[in-house]
Amino acid sequence: MDLTQTFICITGLAGHLFIAEQDRRGYWFWIAGNLAIIKLSLGDGHYGMVGLFVVYTLISLNALRVWKNKEEEEGSDHNPPSGPSFSSRLKTWLDIFRQISERNFT
Repeated sequence: MDLTQTFICITGLAGHLFIAEQDRRGYWFWIAGNLAIIKLSLGDGHYGMVGLFVVYTLISLNALRVWKNKEEEEGSDHNPPSGPSFSSRLKTWLDIFRQISERNFT
């Protein structure tokens, strides 16, 4: 797997993990990954994929706007639930991903 694919996988997984923890930074990970996919898809002539990931990016940007507006209405930032630290869970997921990516499935 090349560096770009690794970046896309990590940003996608990190985005899901952050959103699962009710942390809006997950959308920024998704946006970063989406932009990388758009760049690759443009280079390969996959214009349907470009359109799809442009829409995904717009949805993420809208979600960030809605989240911010909701926080302003409530008068405070949303605090994610307590429990094991997010960084320790992210490290675990990245270790699992690394182990999977190092396997030779041929």
